[in-house]
Amino acid sequence: MRNRLLLLVLSLSGLSSFAQQTDTVWFNHKWEKSPKEGSSYYRITSKNGDLFHVTDYYKNGQIQMTGTYLSMETETKNGAFKWYYQNGQKKSESNYINNEEVGVSNNFFMNGVLQKTFVNDDNSKISTGISCKSGKLIYQADSLGNVMVKDGNGHAIETGDLVEEGDYKDGLKHGFWTGKKTEGNFWYKEQYNLGNLISGESNENGILYKYEKADQQPQFKGGFEGFYKFLQKKVTYPAKAVSNKITGKVYLTFVVEKDGTLTEIKVKNSVHPLLDNEAVRVMNNSPKWIPGTQHGLPVRVSYNIPISFNL
Repeated sequence: MRNRLLLLVLSLSGLSSFAQQTDTVWFNHKWEKSPKEGSSYYRITSKNGDLFHVTDYYKNGQIQMTGTYLSMETETKNGAFKWYYQNGQKKSESNYINNEEVGVSNNFFMNGVLQKTFVNDDNSKISTGISCKSGKLIYQADSLGNVMVKDGNGHAIETGDLVEEGDYKDGLKHGFWTGKKTEGNFWYKEQYNLGNLISGESNENGILYKYEKADQQPQFKGGFEGFYKFLQKKVTYPAKAVSNKITGKVYLTFVVEKDGTLTEIKVKNSVHPLLDNEAVRVMNNSPKWIPGTQHGLPVRVSYNIPISFNL
């Protein structure tokens, strides 16, 4: 009896050592942390071992996303992720290893019909807005289930704010593609060779743009090397932080405007007010960046960066 009692105590002790720590955070419609009142989403996070298990909810309690992260500080995805519409239908599903999308990814219409299937790899790029998605498009259909692309080949028509049309070959854009906004005066014409943009031109309100990249991320003039030289020159380590040996990485979010100026500079992950304020001060004094572009036109782009403070 004593042995069985000892075994039970040891078992309960083992379970408690793996107990999950849970946390709830509320967000506004921009996914910025906010008070519960007036929020649009909330997140429940539990830590088990090395992984953070995360479930995001719409304010009405409907699940918005499920997934696992290696780090919540840097939001490093690792494992299976699923996103949902507010009506409960699955919106998309992907798998990640150390924040890199791997394997098969699927997108769905709000009525549950499969819209697109991607196979992710490192050898090619599919334009998806201001970023490029590694991989190939294998399947595409409209909301009624009419198939346009099968086994990576076919003619696709994509509708939304921008109506786009063109061919896929072996999973990649090939030949001529066109696009036109449903509202406003904008159009583009592009030529591809198996996913590689050969040439592109667009027109907005009578102004013609020519470009060699469909999408371009914003960047500091001088690239990453120039940016870190700027930080080394401009960051002043707060004296109180030095005396108290406060160190760490401050993660900031900001918007690079169409003219390259930085706006909406905010602390995403705080270390200490002394370091947070210094990081924000430096970025407020940043020179203009080279703006991001989409189909040759400058666009507003959200950006995240860490600023390290080490003694």
